[in-house]
Amino acid sequence: DGKSVVYASLGKLWIRPLPAGSPKRLSKDNENLEMYPTFSSDGRWIAYTTWNDGQMGALYKIQANGSGQTRLTTQKGTYAEPSFSGDGKKIVYRRTGGDDTRGSLFSKETGIYWIGADGGKSSLITEEGSRPLFNRTGDRIYLAAGEGEKTALISIGLNSEQRRVHLLSDNAQQIVP
Repeated sequence: DGKSVVYASLGKLWIRPLPAGSPKRLSKDNENLEMYPTFSSDGRWIAYTTWNDGQMGALYKIQANGSGQTRLTTQKGTYAEPSFSGDGKKIVYRRTGGDDTRGSLFSKETGIYWIGADGGKSSLITEEGSRPLFNRTGDRIYLAAGEGEKTALISIGLNSEQRRVHLLSDNAQQIVP
């Protein structure tokens, strides 16, 4: 809604009114690192991911006023890049594999998934790509992917159908629609 900015700093989420104001912590969570915040289109909700060495990662949402913190995923793993659908009813995210720092436990079943904004069962869309975003109608996902030696902007339906390549680049490291 253009009234606030949310960001991650030192492992915690902060929200600040625009155009000026003092930042304040969004959640009261002192156990998890908080990352990848994203607003719903109406500005009421923020989806984000967490990490904790003991409990691993999860996908959460919280109201912009700091109330209503809700864990959406039940499976341990490493989560990144959540994004709401335009109507706020779905969230798309990336489930990544482990690494040298976090280890490789719970790093199977990587890919781009969607889940209802109230939680529930996650559905795999594709095993490839990063930085997923819904299209305007919420029935397709745009994402960056490799296409041979090139970086591509592709889209794919929520049920893994009709993969389309929209743009190819020899040099791009990031493509943002």
